[in-house]
Amino acid sequence: MKPIRFVLSFFLALTLSLVAAAQSWEQIYADKGFTVEETTIRGRRAVIIVPPGANGRWIARPAFIGAFAQVDDALLARGWSFGLLDLMDEYASPDAQEAFTEFADYARKKYGLSKKVVLEGLSRGGWFSLLYAERHPGRVAALYLDAPLCDLTKFTNNPHVRKAAAAWEAAGVAPEAFYTFARDHFDRIKKIPIMVVYGAADPIVPFEQQFGTFDLSGCRRLALIGKTGCAHHPHSLDPCDPIVAFLTE
Repeated sequence: MKPIRFVLSFFLALTLSLVAAAQSWEQIYADKGFTVEETTIRGRRAVIIVPPGANGRWIARPAFIGAFAQVDDALLARGWSFGLLDLMDEYASPDAQEAFTEFADYARKKYGLSKKVVLEGLSRGGWFSLLYAERHPGRVAALYLDAPLCDLTKFTNNPHVRKAAAAWEAAGVAPEAFYTFARDHFDRIKKIPIMVVYGAADPIVPFEQQFGTFDLSGCRRLALIGKTGCAHHPHSLDPCDPIVAFLTE
């Protein structure tokens, strides 16, 4: 019977590990007793996570929930709330921005969150975060940008980028102006605290061709952290204390 017992124990352990691996990041928080709401805002997936004893401060992403979530985990442990509105391939189209405003108002009203949110933009999420902040600076407490896409001039063949450009053109913004909008309107958000983390060897979104082209003079509070030898991934820092300290100051 011992071999059978061993086999059963092995498969039970394997099954439990597979279940844990398949468990979503937000479900882990639901199991811990956090309030987790999954809903839909204008047809987009929305997730809100509120810890017990929430302090009203919050951070939100426009994409990639649960990916490289060290900062989110650390802030949730400190009483911050978390939000996601999945706008991954919309490249800050006018409708996507209106949807995020609706989402933010919904989260604030229901959970007593601050009017100003920290936007967390990883990769293409950085494009949304920058444009949203530039158009709604009064709604953004700070920006945490990680390997952020900041200039679309080399991505004009991407069908999602072209769709967003067409939507902006219908709103009166020429495609050429849209592709460089984040850099050309950066002056609007120089009073907002901005943390940028990037891989110094990133071949996908090279810092020197993206955020590195911005005029940073006059920024009230800015931190740049370059990771030597790091490519586009991994995002964040290990440990992520410098990012958390910047955002919680």
